[in-house]
Amino acid sequence: MKNTWYIWVFLSVLTSFTATAAREAIKVQDKVVYTLYSAPNKITRYDIQQNKFLGELALAKVPTAFALDSTTIYVAYHRELYAIDIATGDASFIRNSTADIQKIAVTPSKVHFVENDNIVSIDKNDTTKVNQYSRWYRPRQLVYSSVKNAFYYRDSGVSPSDIHKIELDVNELPVSAMESPYHGDYPSASELYLNASENKIYDNSGTIYFTSDLTYAGSLSVNVDLLTFIEDNPVVANGNQLHLFSPTNIELGQVALDDNVYFIVGNESEVIAFIDSDGVTEVKAYDVSSFSLPKAGEPGDPHTSFIEPELYGDDGMDTIYMLDHESLTIYRWSLSEEDFLSSWALIDPPAWMTVSNSHQRLYLGYPTGKVTYFDLTNSSPEETHFTTLATGVRGLISAGNYLFAADGSGAWNTHYTFDQSGTIVSSDDWRNTSSTYLFNDNTNRVYHYRDGTSPNDLEWAGIAPETGLLDGHGDSPYHGGDLRVSRPLLNSYDKQLLLNGAGQLLDAISLNILNSLANDISDAVWHTQQLITLRAGTQNLQFWGSNYQLLSEANFKGAELLKMFGLGQDLALLTRKDGLLKVQHYNLNDMPDADSDGLHDLIDNCPADANMNQLDSDADSSGDVCDLDDDNDSIPDSDEIAFGLDPLDAADALLDMDNDGFNNLIEFLYRSDMNDASSIPSPISSLTEDFNDSWPLGFYNSIDSLNQPWILTYLDGSSQGVLMAVAPLHTENFNEVNLAGYFNAGVLHFDYKVVGDYDYRYDFNVLLNGEMIRGSRTSLENNWYRYQFTIPEGVQTLSFRISADTLWGHETQTNYYLDNFTFSPDSDDDGISDTVDNCPFIYNPWQNDNDGDGIGNECDSTPNTPDIDTDGDGFVDGLDNCPAIANPGQENLDGDEYGDVCDQDIDGDGIDNETEQGFHFLDERNPDDGRLDQDNDGVDNATEILNDRDPGAFDEYLTFNLMDYFPLGDITKTYVSSDATWTEIMTQGNRNNEFLVETNDGARWAIIMEEQCLYIEERPDVGESISEIELNNWCYLPRKLSQFQKFSVEMSLILYDESGSAVFTSPQTREFELINFGEMQWQGKTYEFITINVVNRFEHGDIHEYQMTLLKGVGQVSWAHDPDQLLQSIEVSRLNTSYLTPEANQESDKANKSDGGGGSTGTLPLLALATIFIFRSRRRFM
Repeated sequence: MKNTWYIWVFLSVLTSFTATAAREAIKVQDKVVYTLYSAPNKITRYDIQQNKFLGELALAKVPTAFALDSTTIYVAYHRELYAIDIATGDASFIRNSTADIQKIAVTPSKVHFVENDNIVSIDKNDTTKVNQYSRWYRPRQLVYSSVKNAFYYRDSGVSPSDIHKIELDVNELPVSAMESPYHGDYPSASELYLNASENKIYDNSGTIYFTSDLTYAGSLSVNVDLLTFIEDNPVVANGNQLHLFSPTNIELGQVALDDNVYFIVGNESEVIAFIDSDGVTEVKAYDVSSFSLPKAGEPGDPHTSFIEPELYGDDGMDTIYMLDHESLTIYRWSLSEEDFLSSWALIDPPAWMTVSNSHQRLYLGYPTGKVTYFDLTNSSPEETHFTTLATGVRGLISAGNYLFAADGSGAWNTHYTFDQSGTIVSSDDWRNTSSTYLFNDNTNRVYHYRDGTSPNDLEWAGIAPETGLLDGHGDSPYHGGDLRVSRPLLNSYDKQLLLNGAGQLLDAISLNILNSLANDISDAVWHTQQLITLRAGTQNLQFWGSNYQLLSEANFKGAELLKMFGLGQDLALLTRKDGLLKVQHYNLNDMPDADSDGLHDLIDNCPADANMNQLDSDADSSGDVCDLDDDNDSIPDSDEIAFGLDPLDAADALLDMDNDGFNNLIEFLYRSDMNDASSIPSPISSLTEDFNDSWPLGFYNSIDSLNQPWILTYLDGSSQGVLMAVAPLHTENFNEVNLAGYFNAGVLHFDYKVVGDYDYRYDFNVLLNGEMIRGSRTSLENNWYRYQFTIPEGVQTLSFRISADTLWGHETQTNYYLDNFTFSPDSDDDGISDTVDNCPFIYNPWQNDNDGDGIGNECDSTPNTPDIDTDGDGFVDGLDNCPAIANPGQENLDGDEYGDVCDQDIDGDGIDNETEQGFHFLDERNPDDGRLDQDNDGVDNATEILNDRDPGAFDEYLTFNLMDYFPLGDITKTYVSSDATWTEIMTQGNRNNEFLVETNDGARWAIIMEEQCLYIEERPDVGESISEIELNNWCYLPRKLSQFQKFSVEMSLILYDESGSAVFTSPQTREFELINFGEMQWQGKTYEFITINVVNRFEHGDIHEYQMTLLKGVGQVSWAHDPDQLLQSIEVSRLNTSYLTPEANQESDKANKSDGGGGSTGTLPLLALATIFIFRSRRRFM
């Protein structure tokens, strides 16, 4: 059994080694590009001045690293270091290392290499070792600056990673070291690039540091695949584009790049690219003069386009700015022109927009961290790069003479101020961010909520008006208590107060709550002493007195009211009707009164009909003189009068005047005569409603819902009609729409969607004649879901109701959508209506359709053969990765079964697209951002989202000492399987942190306990002098691990043949994640356990994943790959308690006393040690 396991491991590991790359490293010296290869072992040379390849230099052995100066190439062959004369090709031995040499650097008189965690310095002339400098963590690379006389590197094998500097003395020997002051606060990286002046060093996350002190120097606005310089101008290869930047990181231009470029180097005014063309290197030059900035397309036309703005701004006097992602356009409306101005096109959708009157600019902030602007003094401005933040923009607002910005870098997050030139004036980390910011030029503060924290609160950041320096910060005295966190947030006209969406009025200095409005609001304008608000969840405009008494409230009619603006003396209302935007404006000092009844049009509940008494019998904000249905029973007053009903009595709609079994409302809805018993509605046998036309037949709002009714609208800026309602903001309210009719028996289907952050607070219930038949209170994550249920024959009323039992008071708007109602008989009684059943006359509730042709297997003559091309893209449905959406290119970023156009998770990172779009630091086309840790709490973004945590908010997680679950000491263990028995003997080594293990078949290895990990080192088998395997940084188990944390370590394995030559090298990353913990039974006792998921990611993309479960005080007793292998017995002579927590230490003492020195411990699972046995197994069984 055990031998079979060895073979399986060998085959799986061998598969991972077959694609070993031949290109090992590339260096540039004196305008010549040197490339180090293995298989075959050689160095190629290309002269970029002469544009030709020079002669190759053959190497005697497999190389692992190299460096060079103007005369000599220094090459490492694993542990051997040689010098090769560039002119003659002659090689001379320098010395051996105690470990494989992976990094070499050259200074004028010394050659330096990394040996384990040490930097060894060798004199070039006499090849003597002159110095050894120890570092805590192994450098990824050594970058030498002759100007600073220093090395720079990123550390490896530790998280978070940081950038380091090692200063050299006059003899070029390391004397002191420093790391950045941020300790991993900025994005992690693996490569470093020194600019020509050597005053800045760039990494491949796009982050830039000053070489003098490693302080932050800015960021590039694109991801870095490759980087070089033209003088001090960075040139970045990102995908199939080259980007040219200024020394101050402003993008200057782009040019398309060929496929398979693996290296770039700057040469005067050209960028030289090295291209892998089917194993042959091609070289191509790109002239800097060919670089140009991309141009935006044509902007949308506000007079003809359906527009759903995501961002708004205004200059407070004349112009409103509306940014629409769908059309990638900024629309502008001018009060003085009373019309839309020319629109501005964008290339990408920003996440932030703010108007700076001081700078005369419209600033935009992007999820990439890029900040741009349009010059408002230019009649035809172009979008201009302003700066780039270290991570995606999390806040942007004009703050007097400065621009305030926020991003996710630093501890927690960082706030910045910039002057008009784009220079960082001030920055401050340990700050919170928000979706809402407000600047007050009286207090010189930026106010914001602290989103993603609990409890949420209102905070402020002070900005010195003369210098722009961030000048203090603070929060409210309530800390999540009486203060309700609700948008919007705005200043009073005199800047003494703040008003929030809950209607609370706060002192702008102390943030004490001084007063409150009578209701929640969704928008407001404060003009001199006149406060005008929009009641939350309605279209009701409210006017308030100086003592905050509600003076008037009237429903805004005729169009959808989107937003309010204060422009000088005018109130501007942005509306939409029939999909088109329109701005209506009113001079607040001279309000119109169309009906001359003494009430201006915005407070008049019948603005076109004089009604000084404002009588409104049904309290629906429409006065009786202009209300077509004064009792809101869904029967117009004129019809009620004609049929003898009371237009002020809603109850009579549910009576049955002619006693024909159909109430008056149903007879009205379906146009039968409510006074004639022989006139009855026709039965409904089928129904299809997509809400794309007028209000649908049979639907009506409940009387209690008319302040927040269900309305017809469009979805997400499209032409798709839907029925929509806003969830109530108070528990005593509910929103209900009804479908009433005389139905034949059948099945009703409809689609249901919720958009908002607080959908889990609400109940969505479907009722049949007042009895609930379907309910939901779950987070639906903005996806469409289909409901279906059976309707019996007869007069039925279906009610679709939104309600809440408990609300906390800070909920933001949550929208509910209904669409695609279908009703028809269910001929085969499978619970699926005939309209949507893929086999309407054959029972098939599972609706299987193997070939995807829309015909269920049970009634498809060729169920496994696709015979139609539904979307007409040239691929029949069974072979189409998106059979319902045309995609002739079959693009599939993550290589799964779904094409990009229909894949809910395009990049395959485990986070669906809509969720990623909801976080500015996530990109649905970036498969790596799920593994990042945006909030630096030790748990990656994908894991937090999948466990209902906010990836942008720091969380505290339980931390486990894994050594409590993997005891060490003098221990003998016996294992059994169905066909074998074997033993392992562990003994304490010469050091307290060293343990030696030997099996009964002669295999030996060592376990070394270090600060970060429990490492494995190979030892020669019994009877052998050398080991066939070398393990570097081979971490079996982290010392500690937090709940959901992913701990990564880079390591490598080298296999040698019998002659001692290396035949395989396998760099890989091992990732540990604690996925479960609790209690379980083993051998009749209850033990605490943890389960760890382990993923090995090999260099060329192969992935090997498994899980291990460890018992506290015992270790691992079985394996997921083969549960037949079990721990049978353990004899403990001595237990090393040095690494246990105090509690576990006490438990082990008790166990030792009660068991007379006996105890139990785990074993290193064979999965972790499998590679140690590969060659031994191959000799025996292959």
